[in-house]
Amino acid sequence: MPESAIDTSDIPEIRELPSDAVVGRFYRPKKTSITMRLDADVVAWLKASGEGYQTRINAYLRELMYRRKPQRKVNEAAEAARVLQPLTRHDRPKRAHR
Repeated sequence: MPESAIDTSDIPEIRELPSDAVVGRFYRPKKTSITMRLDADVVAWLKASGEGYQTRINAYLRELMYRRKPQRKVNEAAEAARVLQPLTRHDRPKRAHR
């Protein structure tokens, strides 16, 4: 049956999420396998708190990534626009005289 033939008029509109709803529960980002050299004491500390130390490393790095996410500067858009414009006669580098 094509989607256009499905009658959804009797489905109630969702006005609020239930209190036990989890947004993004089934989101699974693509994983990449890497080799990393860490200090032995750091690995021991991570492993000492139980299984899943690689998952915790990923969570720590993700938290750091979100904390350090660069704030878009007001001049960034203007700078991008300036870079994309062709150079004018005055912006071009001067030729070296021989």
